[in-house]
Amino acid sequence: MLTGEYLLVKKGYLLEYAMNRFVAKKNIDSVEYQDYSANRYEQALAKAHDIYSFDGINATIRIEGPLSVEGPDIVDLYCGMGGCSYVDIMDAAARAAADVDPDRGEVFIKMKCPGGTVDGCDAAFQALWKLSESHHIIVENMGLIASGAQWLASAAHKIIAKTPVAFQGSIGVVANFYDFSGMLENFGIEEVIITNFESPDKVPDLKTEKGKKIVIEELNEIYGVFRQRVLQGRNRLDSNIVTEKTIDDLRGRVVIAEKAIEIGLADGLEDSSDSTSISIRDGVDGPNGDVPEVKTPIDKGQAKIQKNNKENENAERSKNMDLTQILEENPKAKAQYTEAIAKAREEGEQSIKAVVGKAVPFMRSDTYPDSIKTLAIEVIQGTTDIMALTSAVAAVDAMKEKKSSNSVQTETKKAPETPPGNQDGSGYDGKINSADDLPSAVRKLK
Repeated sequence: MLTGEYLLVKKGYLLEYAMNRFVAKKNIDSVEYQDYSANRYEQALAKAHDIYSFDGINATIRIEGPLSVEGPDIVDLYCGMGGCSYVDIMDAAARAAADVDPDRGEVFIKMKCPGGTVDGCDAAFQALWKLSESHHIIVENMGLIASGAQWLASAAHKIIAKTPVAFQGSIGVVANFYDFSGMLENFGIEEVIITNFESPDKVPDLKTEKGKKIVIEELNEIYGVFRQRVLQGRNRLDSNIVTEKTIDDLRGRVVIAEKAIEIGLADGLEDSSDSTSISIRDGVDGPNGDVPEVKTPIDKGQAKIQKNNKENENAERSKNMDLTQILEENPKAKAQYTEAIAKAREEGEQSIKAVVGKAVPFMRSDTYPDSIKTLAIEVIQGTTDIMALTSAVAAVDAMKEKKSSNSVQTETKKAPETPPGNQDGSGYDGKINSADDLPSAVRKLK
């Protein structure tokens, strides 16, 4: 949850965040919210904190949603804002340092994040920076790296945009305050603030220019640290890549992938729909001074082939060979590679067909609300997981079933002709629950 006076978030996100929480809290007594709280919240919370994975060679850290020390609360998860905890990021960095062999694997950080709180941000940056001193870190921009996320991403050796419309930047600090004086006056309440003589600026009056100036000075100091962290990370190998002027000239804006690469905030673009569209900024070295390649699917296939056939190949020579040469000189590896590609394509097509097959009926259905149809469309487009759709459908079906059950009970319920229990109208049901049941029990025995 986003709390605290000072925030590192993309422009406009605070309003969206506040509105979503407001709407969610208005629905707090609804059947849907109660169902989410009882049946899905714990699972969603566990997933939000499970940001680390290790495949035996490479580690992946997933950073999505607003950043804070404690991570998302139930309202953040219910309204779909999600979130990520700085504590979880620091823990993931420590796990990656222990799991990954720096001579064989790398650490990938997948980011889609609008930023977060100042509190906790630099501690997470330092944990990632410490990891980068021994391991190669690649940040993948999945759509947005803004403000606090840019602070964290600066600890990586490379930042790669995964789409041409990935945004990056928003280097700046925001202070968010509310003036409740008018509301307090309506209730006859007057706020009185007294500080010691030597500390009059401890609680600045934001309705005065002097008070605003004090807050701006504090924001400028935080901005100075932010800017320095970006310069520290982006210029770790070349002091001329990013300058203070480059950052200041952005004036807190985000820029698209191509511009981010041009000004040095990013190192390349890896568009999975076009293997030729990869552009890499020169001079981007790893922790040991080497120049690691971007791990495209072809690169990963090449690495696997080299591993499987290293007993038949010269290790030094293999480092300078491209994929075509390896395949041409090793027919067995070429056959394995071709088979693996075909199998992966077939499995991918089957998986897509299965997902689309499940989503299409809900998209065309007239019995489900528009929200379900929207989810179905997003599943088909690949922007939403099928589990989100099935969970939403299950919730809607449950509400329909409950309404139907209540309707049937209302129609069939009638007043009993005799009190419940014995047909003689005594109300006795065969059990002695009180002294009043004794006469009926005696008559039954007779």
